[in-house]
Amino acid sequence: MISFKLKLLILTLITHILGFISFFYQYSLIEFIYFIFWFLFSSFGVTVGLHRFFTHKSFKATRFFKIVLAIMSISALRGPIDLWCGMHRSHHANSDRTDLKQDLDPYNAGIGFFNSYIGWLFKISNIEIFAENFRKLANDITNDHDLKIFNKINIDLVFNILLIIISVMIFDYKIIFLIFGLRLVLVHQAIFLINSIGHGHGSKFLNYRNFNSNDRSSNNISLFLLSFGEGWHNNHHAYPNSANNQFKWFEFDPSYYFILFFSLFKQTYDIKNFKIKDIYEKN
Repeated sequence: MISFKLKLLILTLITHILGFISFFYQYSLIEFIYFIFWFLFSSFGVTVGLHRFFTHKSFKATRFFKIVLAIMSISALRGPIDLWCGMHRSHHANSDRTDLKQDLDPYNAGIGFFNSYIGWLFKISNIEIFAENFRKLANDITNDHDLKIFNKINIDLVFNILLIIISVMIFDYKIIFLIFGLRLVLVHQAIFLINSIGHGHGSKFLNYRNFNSNDRSSNNISLFLLSFGEGWHNNHHAYPNSANNQFKWFEFDPSYYFILFFSLFKQTYDIKNFKIKDIYEKN
């Protein structure tokens, strides 16, 4: 049986090789628009769906939109929703700590850049045991009847395989390089860089902190576009339940405006936001 580490290595190599090959093909305008749609679909699936809605519950959504966000979430190929939420909640509770026998921050930046960037993934020897440990922190997600199918191991891979098949049927084989290659590379690299550069491993010129949070989290100007507002990471760690990461005028947060946009259609509501008085109290 192929180990989880080997599967992960093969999958990572495939997506990056396909992404690289995409630059050697020419694409029509409609193919490019199709790529942009799925890139945004998956990116907001992580930043709005997995992160701010399912993990931090920074806003509420209708049942219909909750399922839409779940579909967006698994399109990013980041595993079952409840596992992702459990890991991230544990990350916030134990951010960058190196004094614990058991590493409760799965992508601990205190250990080093490579560990927080991607190395932590290759430490997983048994995905079932790993998932069981972190899912305990996401019982609300695991027990949500609407999310049962989205909490299954490999459901995200199944979705992406179906997406590839449908995409090839609509266009031709070269769309694979964009949809299963470049799209996933960009989405995954944004996550990897937030976990590492967003935790103090970036340039001292580009990294800065608005709050003295009890971790290494930092804001990074170069990350905010690729990560759709997640680059203001020190702001987020100071106020993890806020749907808005924008504290200064230039800290544009596209994910927050995504949430606000759908509130116009009554799909999102009870949107949590930081309060100015809280900021002064925290500083």
